[in-house]
Amino acid sequence: FFLTVPKDLKEAAELDGCGDIRFLLSVLFPISIPTLALIILMFVTFWTILVLMVVGLFFGCKYHFEHPGKAAEAVNEVFEKAAETAEDIKRDFSNNDQN
Repeated sequence: FFLTVPKDLKEAAELDGCGDIRFLLSVLFPISIPTLALIILMFVTFWTILVLMVVGLFFGCKYHFEHPGKAAEAVNEVFEKAAETAEDIKRDFSNNDQN
């Protein structure tokens, strides 16, 4: 993102007496806030998905959301798939131990 900033913007800031640090804080940072917000939201989303999958792996289908709706259905599906995966992993380990 920062590499696509026009050089004219940097030159205009230099003409106004703006140094490198001030250019970064006063010009680049404010125009990059939407990009930074998107990055943070994506991180939070992927982190939440990871936590749900780990919870589903360790606790299986013991926990279900009782609230109706597509989001609750999606989370319950993740828990069920994670429980199936956990059972497959346990079965594979027990088969390897027997061999």
